[in-house]
Amino acid sequence: MTYLTLLLWISITSCVFVQAQDQSGFISIDCGIPDDSSYTDEKTNMKYVSDLGFVESGASHTIVSDLQTTFLERQFQNVRSFSEGKRNCYNIKPQQGKGFKYLIRTRFMYGNYDNISRTPEFDLYLGVNLWEPVVLVNETAIVTKEIIYTLPSDHIHVCVVDKNKGTPFLSVLEVRFVKNNTYDTPYEALMLGRRWDFGTTSNLQVRYKDDFYDRIWMPYKSIMKILNTSLTIDETNHNGFRPASIVMRTAISPGNESNPLKLTWSPDDPRSKFYVYMHFAEVQKLQSNETREFDIYVNDDLLAENFRPFYLFTDTRSTSEPVGRTENEIVIRKTDLSTLPPIINAIEIYQINEFLQLPTDQQDGFNSIDCGIPDDSSYTDEKTNMKYVSDLSFVESGTSHSIAQQGKGFKYLIRTRFMYGNYDNISRTPEFDLYLGVNLWEPVVLVNDAWSEMGLWQNKQPSSTKMISMIGYGCLTSLNMKILNTSLTIDETNHNGFRPASIVMRTAISPGNESNPLTLTWSPDDPRSKFYVYMHFAEVQKLQSNETREFDIYVNDDLLAENFRPFYLFTDTRSTPEPVGRTKNEIVIRKTVLSTLPPIINAIEIYQINEFLQLPTDQQDVDTMMKIKMKYGVQGMHRAAVPPPRPQPPAAAAARADNDDPAAAMPLNDAVVPEGQENGGDNANRANANENVDAAPQGNQWWGIVKEIQMIVFGFITSLLPGFHNID
Repeated sequence: MTYLTLLLWISITSCVFVQAQDQSGFISIDCGIPDDSSYTDEKTNMKYVSDLGFVESGASHTIVSDLQTTFLERQFQNVRSFSEGKRNCYNIKPQQGKGFKYLIRTRFMYGNYDNISRTPEFDLYLGVNLWEPVVLVNETAIVTKEIIYTLPSDHIHVCVVDKNKGTPFLSVLEVRFVKNNTYDTPYEALMLGRRWDFGTTSNLQVRYKDDFYDRIWMPYKSIMKILNTSLTIDETNHNGFRPASIVMRTAISPGNESNPLKLTWSPDDPRSKFYVYMHFAEVQKLQSNETREFDIYVNDDLLAENFRPFYLFTDTRSTSEPVGRTENEIVIRKTDLSTLPPIINAIEIYQINEFLQLPTDQQDGFNSIDCGIPDDSSYTDEKTNMKYVSDLSFVESGTSHSIAQQGKGFKYLIRTRFMYGNYDNISRTPEFDLYLGVNLWEPVVLVNDAWSEMGLWQNKQPSSTKMISMIGYGCLTSLNMKILNTSLTIDETNHNGFRPASIVMRTAISPGNESNPLTLTWSPDDPRSKFYVYMHFAEVQKLQSNETREFDIYVNDDLLAENFRPFYLFTDTRSTPEPVGRTKNEIVIRKTVLSTLPPIINAIEIYQINEFLQLPTDQQDVDTMMKIKMKYGVQGMHRAAVPPPRPQPPAAAAARADNDDPAAAMPLNDAVVPEGQENGGDNANRANANENVDAAPQGNQWWGIVKEIQMIVFGFITSLLPGFHNID
């Protein structure tokens, strides 16, 4: 029997391995460094700032020079101590506030900063709730306290409380934004017990940029058999938890392949309850006669049955309810069908902390000002029951504005819908163009009184703007399909980020003839069109031990996924990493030699790219014009005359008519066009045609642009002169 004991409460210190990073959503405070100072850490490439503005008490100190070695992380060379007052707090206001989830990490190293060689003991609080005691066993011991916390307000208050056992202090305070759909439990706070990186051969910790959320993964050394790969894990997709690829490249399995893999831990308090998150990824390319399948038990309860890790993709299995007893045990046992032993790549164990105290009453001693609301107005907030007032009596300057909920850099699905319905009683459906900003989206053509729909995703691009038009969902070229379904919920406890509707994922299709592949095709009007394809899979049948569903996925003859096995009741999405397109596009899903069951698919999305070539007007230009307008009291600037469009030669008009061809709906072959998708647009064709306009017409276009600019400027100038204002 193979055992792997998790000693949850032993601190391990080592060097940190990270790379250069984007620190969006990170707050990194080096407590005790000089006010207004900052630096970029040489090892992590993260920017740390002083605690000025985050705390109003305490004194800065430097640890003794003998301990300031090159091996010590820079953040531990200074501390802020609090010799006065029972309770001292840091006040942090992160970018997102109430209701959002954060990883909060505090770190402590005494370093004999006060030259009395006596390590203190004190309590760490989060707001008014006890987080954990802080106990340092010697001068060089590093203690790290980490918690995942859903904010009950817009502020984070991290406090140290004196227990009359030495002066409290703090070395490092780090705050990291975490997506709300991860570590999803009914509890407000999860305290880290241990986060292990299994199979690593180094003593290095792993954190951001390797780890998306800057979790610190500790190396775990064991006598287990080590498996590894040099390939990237989760290169094209991830499951939301996003453990570091370098962590997931290694795994462990029992030395004796017939033994189960066991992990145990015994908390100091047997009443403690935990959530366990186990991360799995197959790191070996299995042969057709090889199978790795196992069952996962936590404290004798079955967590996952007939589990097969994906090759080079992370799948996370977590306890749906907190677990806990005197000795906790995880058992991972191979099934009868499996030819290979079980593995595990990484694990996280969190202890629940049921914070019983609510934040201090917000009405006691608080002034709540909603800046910018109408003068002398006030209201009581429905969620907090706090009274907010205008800023009339608190400020003597400034202008009130309303803000958009979210703006530049965020992604939105934009949908427009049209139904003529003979609203004008002339029974003639119109045809017109739909633009997004200055760029043509698609023509709108309604064939009768029914409705039409256009959908579009906007992607965040740093140097260009690309839009993806939604053209529809997949249908099969043959009607001889078998339907599979389940009444159980798909993705009940986890999801992969795309989150297709559970009711959609409950059904799937497979070939009527089980030996045949499943083929989907579509032929766009313009063979130059390019598409991204997103296929959603979930196993809806409970497979027996002698049953296997495994298949390869090809898109236009290119292998997208090999030896793919859908998860039972969990969605896994496979998408093309690059746009695809040809005269006839084809998806082929073919069962492997090992598979006893035919391939399936539950849902598909196909998006056509639209490379918008025109950039939107610079906001600074708009702001400047508005300031001029306000300064001079201009009223008619927006009515400035613009000349009519220049006449086009017949050839140019014909070319434009070709490029604006509305007949661009691209349903999959032999299928009824989905509702709302009748008039999909051939945006790729349109973009390419615009790129290849002859030089002479381009000159005319530039003349037209200059002319319009001249007329707009002229209209603006004349609007300043008496007698040139338009009067309604």
